[in-house]
Amino acid sequence: RYDVWSFSDIFSNVLFPKFRLAFLQVMRALCGRIKIGNNMDDQVNRQVSEIVGRFCKKRVPPHAQDQIKMLYRIKGNDVIIFESRPYWQDKSIWTETPIAKIKYLPEDNAWQLYWQRANGRWLNYPDFSPTSNLDELIKEIDIDPHHVFWG
Repeated sequence: RYDVWSFSDIFSNVLFPKFRLAFLQVMRALCGRIKIGNNMDDQVNRQVSEIVGRFCKKRVPPHAQDQIKMLYRIKGNDVIIFESRPYWQDKSIWTETPIAKIKYLPEDNAWQLYWQRANGRWLNYPDFSPTSNLDELIKEIDIDPHHVFWG
């Protein structure tokens, strides 16, 4: 016998806190509101690997590479640049701190830059419109005139 849950059961006081986020993620995926996987074509992936990869390698000096790493992750149309360091209580565990998010806009063949607030929310980078030049975004992250990426 299978239990059948209705929509009201899922959002009842008992189940709501536990399953709300997972349920909403599944429903969004089923409804096609979010895209799962890497949506960028191979040429754009190569561009990201070359430009963002070069930036991440350049950012950390060779003598500190066992203590800190700059990495990036591609998720859908987003490229998230993050810093990875050993956890202070257990050096075998590495923690990740997001630095910047670059969103690829395929309809415009452009990139949009985001920064992360302390509450974890990503916001548009101020005074910077979408651009087709990925190098320009990386230079902006490196220079950081608004002090939102590096403090």
